[in-house]
Amino acid sequence: LLDRAGKPDEPALREYLYNQIKLLAIELGIIGEFFKTYRNIVDKVRNN
Repeated sequence: LLDRAGKPDEPALREYLYNQIKLLAIELGIIGEFFKTYRNIVDKVRNN
């Protein structure tokens, strides 16, 4: 991630951060879906 002068390589750093954020967003999306499903199941159980 560092260029020869020891400064952060901007494009590489930006791409790295972008990829990390993308992964986090995917994980959060999956967790969100899981909780929605979980809540639906809990509601069904309570209503029976």
